[in-house]
Amino acid sequence: MNKSISSAACANNPHCFSALVLFLLLLSGDLAFIALHIANSAFFDVPLSIYNVEQDRGVAEFFQYLKYLWIIALLFLTSWTKKNWHYLTLIMLFAYFLIDDSLTIHEFYGMRFAYKFEHYEFGPFWGLRLQDFGELTVTFLISCFLIIPLVLVYRIAGEEYRKFSLDIFILILVLAFFGVGIDMVHIMINIESKVLGVIEDGGEMISLSAINAYVYYKLLNKEHNDFYLCSLLRNQLMNQKNLIRPWS
Repeated sequence: MNKSISSAACANNPHCFSALVLFLLLLSGDLAFIALHIANSAFFDVPLSIYNVEQDRGVAEFFQYLKYLWIIALLFLTSWTKKNWHYLTLIMLFAYFLIDDSLTIHEFYGMRFAYKFEHYEFGPFWGLRLQDFGELTVTFLISCFLIIPLVLVYRIAGEEYRKFSLDIFILILVLAFFGVGIDMVHIMINIESKVLGVIEDGGEMISLSAINAYVYYKLLNKEHNDFYLCSLLRNQLMNQKNLIRPWS
């Protein structure tokens, strides 16, 4: 029998139900803010910026700040209950996300980057401005700095933490897909699309809610032989290879 628990087994786990309830509660908040954003844009000639999900320091953004704080608290409690300091290394990652979101660090230094190199002849490349390349550069450099201790800890940690951190990385990739990927597409096509704006910020909100629910589940569940996203994806890829192999 495979060591990873199937999704059906997870469905019978009471901790999964508790995490699902938390996710649905957070999701209801996300959908409420998205609905408020749509109503604000549709029914007001001059929409109130505070209800705009794309607005920094808006009410939806503060909800995101709370979710980052909850993740940090849950990771601390997970480290405490499991008596494993490795989980603390993930806190700095989400602490940076919180600081970056609240203080707009990559936007600020992206502007400084654009200002520093503005005397060079640089036209929009793929629709991206110099400031956009500055923001991507700042994000890349800080990510490289943050990933070093995570990789070092991953190398010495046990299997449980390794799978946990891989799952967090998968969920962060989903968050980055909306926060960075969709944002860049929005800029590249150079269209004032309200739909893309909602997809970008709404996707970020829902992804962060999913991370909250996942970390909460891992805090509650004490089983080492547990459900992991990375194991599920690996099994799916292996099954796909087995299906393709007879035809190759």
